[in-house]
Amino acid sequence: MRTTLFAIGFLFSSVLPAQTPQWTATRDLRIGSVDDPEYAFTWMQGITLDRNNRIYSLHYEERVVRNFDAAGKVLKKFGRRGEGPGEFRNPALMDWRGDTLWVYDSVQRRFHLFATDGRVLGTISVIPEGADARSPMPASPRALLNDGSILGQLSIGQIVGPMQTGGSPDRSALVRMTRQGKILDTLAIYTSRNMYLRVADPDRLWSTVFGNPYGVATLYAPAADGGSVFLVERPIATNSRQGSFTIRRIGVRGDTISVQRYSYVPQRVTTTQTDTALEPLITSLSQPQGDRPARVTRAAAERMVRGVVEVPEFHPPVQEIVVGVDGTLWLRREDLRRTTNSWMVLDGSGKLIGTVNLPNRMRVLAANRTTVLAEERDELDVVYITRYRITASR
Repeated sequence: MRTTLFAIGFLFSSVLPAQTPQWTATRDLRIGSVDDPEYAFTWMQGITLDRNNRIYSLHYEERVVRNFDAAGKVLKKFGRRGEGPGEFRNPALMDWRGDTLWVYDSVQRRFHLFATDGRVLGTISVIPEGADARSPMPASPRALLNDGSILGQLSIGQIVGPMQTGGSPDRSALVRMTRQGKILDTLAIYTSRNMYLRVADPDRLWSTVFGNPYGVATLYAPAADGGSVFLVERPIATNSRQGSFTIRRIGVRGDTISVQRYSYVPQRVTTTQTDTALEPLITSLSQPQGDRPARVTRAAAERMVRGVVEVPEFHPPVQEIVVGVDGTLWLRREDLRRTTNSWMVLDGSGKLIGTVNLPNRMRVLAANRTTVLAEERDELDVVYITRYRITASR
């Protein structure tokens, strides 16, 4: 792995409010329906935009990609359940390489390639020579890179803690693979400890894994052009005066394109915030879910969840990252359990160009400087695609 330091930058959040434009988000489109099958859909694996602002959404249960115009009108639905070209068993990821939309099926271990109108352009099977889709893979494919290779992710090290207390691998690696699944080189090794936690029945009859609300595992995402990968290292602050997080950008040959450090004022974790963060986890264990009875009593569920969650003094500085289709990088900041979450937006060079507050009920899946696309649910748990227009406040 080659490492060449290209640029180092520093930004200080203590002065950002006076220097950074505050953007405003206004919802201008909602796609979805309770009873119209053309517009009724379930949880989405991904959403993206093309150059004409047409919307593409990937749906696991239906095994399809839905295509809408900029006004939200259905244009086409492509893909279906199956194992042939353009057919899915477990569509897991979706993104662009140029004007080609790719969808990765994690069961078939295949990238399906589509034109913007849904025509099947081909497939790429990531299966080592002499193996099949059931054979162990050296790494999990995560994206197509612009040099024709594939970004893969693998866990290294041991699982931390026994099954009943949970844990995540200590470290993970991002690797570059051939289209036959052979690892060419390692791009980065990063911490993945405690991104996920596990609780389980003492008799090990069942277990469930959930995201750690106070996890500090490194976040990563491939750049929009497929030529690099962003890694956000987000340690917990050790004092109330100043903390920092770092964004590294790694090229497809493992070279370090940039390293930028951002300082901020740490936010303390309150008891109320922790109670609110853990409540959905406790409820999911102690209440019936559909036809499935409650797994344990509420008291037992609370003991189990609180037994594996280590609550820090300060919030992790970054909760989530989204790479914009225009090359911007969106970072969701501390989860203070308010009605909105603060997002900071960086341009391709790492310069902070804006901050915006977005509703915390939405799951942001795609963005650019003027648009945010998200999945939202109403009070009846009906799924919608929503679009927000982003404007700079004056």
